[in-house]
Amino acid sequence: MNNKEEKEQKETQKGKVLPPEIRTIKLAYPVTIEGVTTDTVTMRLTKIKDVLEMEKASGSPLLKEVNLIAKLCGVPSSFIEELKEHDYEQLQKVLNGEEVENAPLSDPQETSESGAPEQPAT
Repeated sequence: MNNKEEKEQKETQKGKVLPPEIRTIKLAYPVTIEGVTTDTVTMRLTKIKDVLEMEKASGSPLLKEVNLIAKLCGVPSSFIEELKEHDYEQLQKVLNGEEVENAPLSDPQETSESGAPEQPAT
């Protein structure tokens, strides 16, 4: 069996293709923290120990999920808190093993910190 066949065999379980161990998600709304703008996030697959840690943690279910997603993405929870809801929902889909949209859905107009379209300088 060659490497390609071995890889395909590992990726297939009862006819179902397994997700990759790390997925890259393009953010529709890039996040800027401390002057650094990020437009993609990578997320690794969840391990059972991640779920156990989440279950033991205190806080609301949403806070637990935010912390879990932050851990899987290797970013601080404050980064996840800055995401627009659309991008957070994409990360939730990845967490649940679903397909995600990678095409930006943002308006081509630039937006300000408040999320309102910036007015052109006169």
